[in-house]
Amino acid sequence: MNNIKIVNLTPHPIKFADGTEIPSEGVARCEQTDREVGSINGIPVVETTFGAITGLPESILRCDMCGTTGYQSYLGWCLCCRNGCMYHSTVYVVSAIVAQEARPRSDVFFPARLVRDEQGRIIGCGALGTIR
Repeated sequence: MNNIKIVNLTPHPIKFADGTEIPSEGVARCEQTDREVGSINGIPVVETTFGAITGLPESILRCDMCGTTGYQSYLGWCLCCRNGCMYHSTVYVVSAIVAQEARPRSDVFFPARLVRDEQGRIIGCGALGTIR
């Protein structure tokens, strides 16, 4: 689909292999709880649990028949014109951890097909990933 707004909710710009760059517009994060479960050579080992997501807006749907936007839908059906034509007018790019915790939302993506330089540092990505 075209004309979909992509909002980057990672703390840095996202650079794609084709040269496209999407600046950060905020940060979505998961609450994190660590519980110490032991140590290795004096270094603590923690068990991490991820919880509620902060900084991720609600889904925004748009009807391509009547143009209605917002939350006026039921299972993809527009409540205004009664057509099964709702789609996301805005999608969000977040970290893979936030995308995992946001399942089953279909408007949440993460940088995928990472591109690395000769030292192995990430310099961009080739796609948007989704977790189902």
